[in-house]
This record gives sequence, C-alpha cells and structure tokens, in this order.
Amino acid sequence: MGWTPLLIALWLPAEAQTISTGAVYGGAPPFVALTCNFPEIWNISSPSFSPNGKSIAVCTLGVYGKYHHPTLVIWDVGAEQLRARINTNELPGDPGGGQIFNVAFSHDGKRLIYTGWSGDSIRVLDLKTNEVTKTMPGGNGPDKYHSQSGLLASCDCVVRPNKLYLAEPLHKREVSSFLFPKSVSCCRSAAFSREASWLAFGLGSDKSRSTAPYQAVLVLNPRNLEEPCYLPTEGPTCGAVAFAPDRNLLAYSDGDKQQNVVLYNLDTKEEQATLR
Repeated sequence: MGWTPLLIALWLPAEAQTISTGAVYGGAPPFVALTCNFPEIWNISSPSFSPNGKSIAVCTLGVYGKYHHPTLVIWDVGAEQLRARINTNELPGDPGGGQIFNVAFSHDGKRLIYTGWSGDSIRVLDLKTNEVTKTMPGGNGPDKYHSQSGLLASCDCVVRPNKLYLAEPLHKREVSSFLFPKSVSCCRSAAFSREASWLAFGLGSDKSRSTAPYQAVLVLNPRNLEEPCYLPTEGPTCGAVAFAPDRNLLAYSDGDKQQNVVLYNLDTKEEQATLR
C-alpha cells in the first residue's frame, strides 16, 4: 500500500462547524465530514493530525454571543466519532481566560501544545490525565509547532514592537526571542521547513512606515536568530508561507492583492519561479 497524503478542509456554515478529511489521491476513501453542533463553539481553526494519523485536533476561539468557552476538540478519524471536547477554562493548571488560536500534537501523540490569549499563552496538556502540566509566556499567534524538533515559534502581534518567541514547550524552556522591525504591524503566517533548519513568516507591514520595494517575508535559522533574511515582495503584506516537504523550497504569496506565488530556493538563495 502506497503512502496517501491527506487533505484537511474546513467548512463553516452558520448552523454548524464541520471539518472534512480525505485522501488527495491513491485510491482514496470518500471524504469524511466531522461535525460538532455545539452552540458555544465558533470559528474552528488550526487542525492538527496526531502522529499516527488516526486523530484530528482543532481549537476554537470559543466566543459566540453570550458564550465564552475556549474549546479543544479531538476526533477519531477512522471511527468518525468525537473523542474529546475540552473547555480549557476548566482544565487543572490552565491559567484560564482568553481565546485559543493554535493547537498541535506532540511527537508521541500523548500531549497537546496549544496557545492563546492569556498571560502564559503556551500550554501543554497531558491527554491521559487531562491536566495542563506546563505553561510559559508566549505570543498570541500565528504560532507554528514542529513536533520532530519540539520547537514552537510564537508571535506576539498585540504589543509593539512585535516579538517572536522560540520555545521548547515540552521542556518549558525559551530558546531565544527576536524583535520584528517597527514597520511590521503583524505576523500573518508561519512555517518550518521539514528538518526545522528554516523558519519563515509572512508579515503585514505598516504602510506609513514602509516603502517599496517591500520585504514582507522573513526567513530565519531557528538556531541563529541574529541573521534574519528579508525577501523582496511586490506588496506590503504576505498572507501565506509554506515549505516543500522534500527540500528547502519556500512558497509565499506576493503582490498587492497576493495573487502571485513566489518559489524561493533557500539553498541557492535565488528566486526559482513566480506563478501568476
């Protein structure tokens, strides 16, 4: 049996929140729609597969009308059943309050790393005991967790100047931090390369503090944040970044309306192509 890549898609009708999963090719089974009809759950985000691919975890902002229930939801993909629904405000060890923006499984699938809006925004949940075992300062998104290396990149987009935290949440250790330039108004997306040798961000720039040619893509070596590399962009904002799974090839959106995709080779330090 060959390897079959999986696709996660979010569908957000007014009356329900649905996540669909299916195979892109290779004799795929039909798509499965996993739905949670809970009125207090709003705006599903950050879907994450467990390492064995049998479960999916998502987080919610948890704000809807009078409700304020930041929630983690885990589904069993094969059984198409809800495995867990967790109100993080009720978890032992969670500082409580705020919203949840990102969630990811640990490398062994036994813990969830989730981040949100509170004083200690990085939290580690033990799925066996249902207890938050570690909390530490971080940003409020976007965040990206690399399970193989255990590194979490967390951006603070509220306090200016914006700050990047690089941490190992399973060991409750901050590795380093980095201040973005004053022209950066927010971080819109983040991505690790496969071996975590590179970390890329799509940035939003303050037009009053930046001029063309713009540099809305930031690439860093997570082991040496002192040598940032800014890539040229046609517009002041980059909304999406992603790495190829087999090489250090970075794709990012570009242009005033972000209708172009630029492919940049980090090994040769050259732009490989622009898809228009």
